[in-house]
Amino acid sequence: MAIVVNGREVPEELVQREAEGIGRDPRWQAIADPAERAASIKQAAEFGAVNRILVAQVAENDPRPVEPALVESEVDGLRKQNRCREAFDDGLVRQHVERRLRMERTVREFTAGATKPSLLDVQTFYDANRANFGSLPKFEASHIVKHVTEAQTEEQALAGIQEAMAALEAGEEFASVANRLSDCKDSGGDLGTFETGVMVEEFEAAIRSLRPGQRTGVLRRPLGIT
Repeated sequence: MAIVVNGREVPEELVQREAEGIGRDPRWQAIADPAERAASIKQAAEFGAVNRILVAQVAENDPRPVEPALVESEVDGLRKQNRCREAFDDGLVRQHVERRLRMERTVREFTAGATKPSLLDVQTFYDANRANFGSLPKFEASHIVKHVTEAQTEEQALAGIQEAMAALEAGEEFASVANRLSDCKDSGGDLGTFETGVMVEEFEAAIRSLRPGQRTGVLRRPLGIT
């Protein structure tokens, strides 16, 4: 059954991401019965997803603007992180950045009055969950991207990506296809090594479950079609 919050349906993908994070907590693993553990994690994940949607709605309805200089700084950072020197639709990227900054501001304000844990509380929690405090997962990925701009419609961008997919299916090397068809030709589309949270969420979610050598399908994200 779908969950709807103020007219907005909660995506199943959001519930799944919540469940993956919750499931790593040792307190849930202490539930011996697998069926009971799965049901408890699902219930907690749905609650967490609903809360995320509620916070997002508050952030979206906040009339206060986000500092333009901060938005510009974040947009510039995305350009560098994606190693892309070609033009792309700044408007879409700015919208994505502004939504995230609004969310972060709302969360900060919601939690500002929360009681801060003592150093002993922090140490006790860390000792009990030490196995979960490693370095952030790292990824290595390459991409082929076509930007949606005033000079290139979404249909044209999609056609370019489909041409690239066909070339890959025919056996052409990924770097060769990227250098020939991508709007981001740096290093054959190689993004290098990056940690969790560096790339935009849609991109990271798509590559998270891939094995070496596997490819995603076509993705629509703020920086274009990949």
